[in-house]
Amino acid sequence: MLSMGAGDGLIISPLRVTPALRQALADTVVPVVVIGTLHSELSIDSVFVDSAVAVGMVVDHLVEIGRTRIGVINGPGNTNPGAARRAGFAAAVERHGLVRTDALQITATDFTVGAGVDAAERMLAAASDGGESIDAIVCANDLIAIGAINAIRRRGMRVPEDIAVTGIDDTDLAALYSPRSPPSRCSPSGEGGSPRGCSPSASPTPPVRPGARRWRPRS
Repeated sequence: MLSMGAGDGLIISPLRVTPALRQALADTVVPVVVIGTLHSELSIDSVFVDSAVAVGMVVDHLVEIGRTRIGVINGPGNTNPGAARRAGFAAAVERHGLVRTDALQITATDFTVGAGVDAAERMLAAASDGGESIDAIVCANDLIAIGAINAIRRRGMRVPEDIAVTGIDDTDLAALYSPRSPPSRCSPSGEGGSPRGCSPSASPTPPVRPGARRWRPRS
């Protein structure tokens, strides 16, 4: 589209960043803003949520309320949010000294309710077969969390009494769902910045990392 001169600027929100996309962005002569991260050396403005920090704060919250056997249902690892949220969970688990097993780490096929049901059923079955307990599940987004809640209920367990479930995004759908899955609410920051007000509860806003900057639209 850019090579054909179809516009004089572009805003894109790529779920996956491929070499072809990076090359196209490098070659374009019009201004581009990316919603998300590129993880490359390209000097392009972007607005994004620090998913790793978001997941870390969710784990912190669950530990604070006494949960110790925390599983994660991530989205596809070949996506930007999936990769970031996987890294954030791993760092948080290590920071708190929590148990990490294959049964407690499941990758959903998509960021959907159906994929969340399937992933949660796999997690619960693997934990049961291995004699492991789960008292919380961190889900990569609200739709996966809703699917996980459904799967837990099908097994006759209660949310959050038996297993706490959290999502990320704070969508309207999550607010309407019962029981509500506590979301991690994140405001976007600019390239290199930390999220403003990213929290599963009323946690303080994390500071911006040294040298970071927030992107603001030019007037």
